[in-house]
Amino acid sequence: MCDASALDQNEVAGKVVLCDNSSKIDVYYQMEEVERAGAYAGIFLVDISDLQPNDFIIPSLILDNASGTLVRKYVTEDSKAKDGQKKIEADEEHAAQILVLKN
Repeated sequence: MCDASALDQNEVAGKVVLCDNSSKIDVYYQMEEVERAGAYAGIFLVDISDLQPNDFIIPSLILDNASGTLVRKYVTEDSKAKDGQKKIEADEEHAAQILVLKN
């Protein structure tokens, strides 16, 4: 999970981080942790969100748990995924890696 000070900057810097739903920490504070660690963006799984557009402090995608489970499955179960990471490419200039954090 993306709890306060939980992310390793060396591991997540420049990547897209997938943060599981948490009853311990609000999604906004998860965004702060992802930003602190230097990640490019975050994908956040939530039951419900009351975020407003100006609450987004980093590039973010907010998904319900069911959709987020599909994203996690795509990233971790694909044969090209290595160590919970998969490179997603739109083109050479706009590529990102998704890092899946396990509970």
